[in-house]
This record gives sequence, structure tokens and C-alpha cells, in this order.
Amino acid sequence: MGKQRRRWELQELEPEWAGMDEDGTRYNVAFSFDCPVHGTHRLTCRLDRPYDGFAPIQGPGVLVHLVDNGSFDTLTVESINGDDAINFGLCGKLRIIEGRVELVRVLAA
Repeated sequence: MGKQRRRWELQELEPEWAGMDEDGTRYNVAFSFDCPVHGTHRLTCRLDRPYDGFAPIQGPGVLVHLVDNGSFDTLTVESINGDDAINFGLCGKLRIIEGRVELVRVLAA
């Protein structure tokens, strides 16, 4: 088996803005993208400071801090503890910087 790929453009992973309250009033409070490690599911990032100024949404996914966003081509997020790598459990630790996703470490199953 060949060496596993470690870098992707976020756009390759079909990113989508997500997150909407039950009443349908909150948008762009999270985003998701295809898991680059497994390819069988999506990973979700919930924003710690949503655009609307309200509290973060509850639910599945990792809470992240939005550093820069013009579009998915330039998106940069970090973990809320200030680490630039985000822990996605068994999917590994990933960095999302300037619209690129980098696999930092695959965690053992």
C-alpha cells in the first residue's frame, strides 16, 4: 500500500456551511467537509463565535475558533485551546489553514 496523502485543498472535500437552529434563524454557525482520512463520513466544525453573535450551537462536531474567513478557499480555523491542529478523534489531528487541510497525525484506533 502506498503512502497516505497528507494535504488537500478544502474545496476538494466538498465543504458546506451548516448549522441552523430549530426555528431556522441561525445560519453559518458551523461547517462540514468530507473526512480526508476515511472518506465515508463528514467532519463538522462548530464556530465558538458564530457570525450572529449568539452562543455556539450544541451538537456533534468539534468546537473551533474562526481565525480568517473570506471563503472556503481562504478559511483558517484553530482549536479553542489555541492549537492550530484540531483533534477529530479517530480521524486524526488536522490543520485547516488558508483553505488547505493538512493531516498532522492519525490517532490509533
